[in-house]
Amino acid sequence: MRVVVCICTYKRSELLERLLSSLQHMQLGELDPKDLLALVVDNYPDDGRARVVCERVCGQLPVELEYVEESRQGRPFARNRAVEEALGRDADFIAFIDDDDLPEPDWLLRLIEKQRETQADIVYGTERQVGTAEWPAWFKQSPLFDTGDREQYTKYGTPKGVSTYNVLISRAVIERARTNGHVFSSEFARFGGEDTDFFIRAARSGATLARAEKSVINREYEPSRLTVRGSLQEALRLGSSNMFLLRRHGTSAQISYRRNKALKKIALGLVKLPLCPFSRVSLMRNLFSLSRELGTLRAYYARTYHKP
Repeated sequence: MRVVVCICTYKRSELLERLLSSLQHMQLGELDPKDLLALVVDNYPDDGRARVVCERVCGQLPVELEYVEESRQGRPFARNRAVEEALGRDADFIAFIDDDDLPEPDWLLRLIEKQRETQADIVYGTERQVGTAEWPAWFKQSPLFDTGDREQYTKYGTPKGVSTYNVLISRAVIERARTNGHVFSSEFARFGGEDTDFFIRAARSGATLARAEKSVINREYEPSRLTVRGSLQEALRLGSSNMFLLRRHGTSAQISYRRNKALKKIALGLVKLPLCPFSRVSLMRNLFSLSRELGTLRAYYARTYHKP
């Protein structure tokens, strides 16, 4: 069983080094280190910092580490490059982890154990939010964390919580889910959501999914995300991404309904806005909702999107 762990990075050399340093303690159990490979895909190779980090850390990990560059900026391009490189190295499974996360030492081992137990095509783990005293009170109560029950399913039939920050994907599913030769669609390069798009297509092609509850990734947030601007930009992106997904996989009725819902939420949010300044938390939750719905409308009226 050949597993390639893919790490896509963009202008975050310090976080990348933190992640790679944590992988020094990665537990392998009975896995042969020769069957594992860590692969870093640098999506901003111009400054060379990620390369330097990899050269410095290489040899300190319990598995081999390789570095490749992808100059076309955007997560779909980086992830597609990771897939191509992994398949070219005879990967039976590809694992993805984000450069700004910190995995528990047994995160990969638990993914593999669950796959062997269930024979699932896709095994996904869980994330644990790591809050600090530096988090503003309004950020702690942001709608960003209103995730609900992760055992529930989305409108597309995929389980909530499945993402490329902690996942193990079989080669067979990846090869089945290709669209125009690529796994991740470049249509989502601007706003994200290419991973969700992939999981929807994979599930509809017959792929089986299983959750490895014991595979845990610790997620922290960069200082830029703890600002009002950063939070509202994330809300705008989420709204756009979700509408792009609906335009690709939803029905005309669902798309129209979501547009109308966005218009109603914006109207309600504007009415509530004068009452919010008395509470910073209420104000930020309302602004987050307004930004998300504006993103929804932006993606609805965008002319650049098309179905493949």
